Amino acid sequence: LKHPNVVNTYDLGKFDDAYFMVMEYIHGVSGAELLTNAARAEGFIEHGAAITICSLIAKALDFGHRGVDFAHDALGIVHHDVSPHNLQIGYDGSVKLLDYGVATQLGHNAPRGRRGKYAYMTPEVIAKGEADHRSDLFSLAVILYEFTVGRRLFKAKTPKETMKRIESGQVRKPTTLHPEYPPAIEAFLDKALSTDPNARYQTGQAFADALLEAAHTSNLVTGTAALAGYMRSLFYSEIESRREELLQLSARLDEDNETN
Repeated sequence: LKHPNVVNTYDLGKFDDAYFMVMEYIHGVSGAELLTNAARAEGFIEHGAAITICSLIAKALDFGHRGVDFAHDALGIVHHDVSPHNLQIGYDGSVKLLDYGVATQLGHNAPRGRRGKYAYMTPEVIAKGEADHRSDLFSLAVILYEFTVGRRLFKAKTPKETMKRIESGQVRKPTTLHPEYPPAIEAFLDKALSTDPNARYQTGQAFADALLEAAHTSNLVTGTAALAGYMRSLFYSEIESRREELLQLSARLDEDNETN
């Protein structure tokens, strides 16, 4: 998977009895960390920033589903674990999807069952039915809701109660929580969070296009440059401390190389 919004994996190896992967370092935070910090600061993630993140992840998912391999066959990859923890947002506005550890490929035998985190599962996954790329897009819509509203959508005290909420399809309208919430984004979520996969956006590209159109209608500023500015404003002190840590690490590595 070579895509600007999918984390790069450079190597796979084994050290003693432990396997490891060498992956791209993203100088930033996870979507979960971003939501936590934004909630403390303003209550939710700035809408233009949230839409930028989710539209780029939708394009990454679309590539995994409709992109082709070396034989020109569709990849048909279903991620199954789209959640804030598996999104990485760089301080420079870069956005990456991580962790294909439970992914499956359409047309290839795979055991049915529930994969991923309960709060981001879909009705069809809970029913142990067929899950495809539209399930990933449902999970992404849950993330968008939580990012822009500043509260969990389906998560309850127990997994059983969480799954009940998802199956019921009852979504509290954002405008009942925030009267100023953009109606166009709310309308987008109504479709994206449908319990019927056929009623949702059918491709990641369609999801991204509709979301960006809703942002335009709502006069929201989107794009990686705007996202980078938002990240710098929200994580200014963390960026400086992380930079110092990286410089110290680099210096130690240089010393080790000189010694060896």
